[in-house]
Parts: sequence; C-alpha cells; structure tokens
Amino acid sequence: TPLIKPENLFKQTEPPLLVPLPECASFPATQVGRSKIQKSLWDSHQIVCPCMLFENRLYIRVSAQIYNNMDDYQRLAHSINVMKRQPLTAT
Repeated sequence: TPLIKPENLFKQTEPPLLVPLPECASFPATQVGRSKIQKSLWDSHQIVCPCMLFENRLYIRVSAQIYNNMDDYQRLAHSINVMKRQPLTAT
C-alpha cells in the first residue's frame, strides 16, 4: 500500500498544507535529510516542494495553485513513496 496517498494531501483546509513524511533511512529527520529530499524531488522528479524539519520530523509544504491538478499531487505522492524505498546513499 502507498505510504502517502494523494487524497490525504487535502485533509487540512487552510494553506499552506504541511504533510508529515514517513520515517525512513533514505531521508532521516535531520537538516541533511531535509536538504536531500528537497534536492531529490527536483533532481529526480522535477518537483518543487519545500521540505522542513520541525520537532524532529520532516514535512513537505504543499500549496495548491490554480495551475495544479490532481495528477500533480499523485505524482508528488508517488515520488515520495519511490524515494522511501530507495537505499540510503552518501551525500
């Protein structure tokens, strides 16, 4: 089953939406992990999505814009799920 489901990205009604990321070794809840996931989202998937570390947990900030559609959020969720399954690599 997917770790992040696109429909769960819309549970919060006020923008911006903060989505907690699943814990994993591929992107640990550190500043290095935060930087790595944000860079990987762009480098591997061409997705711009700020990532932040708050109280030892990683979050992505999702902002809905008029030019976004459900496919964009499905691609984001799929990309994070794929990244979670990748082995940890040195940065």
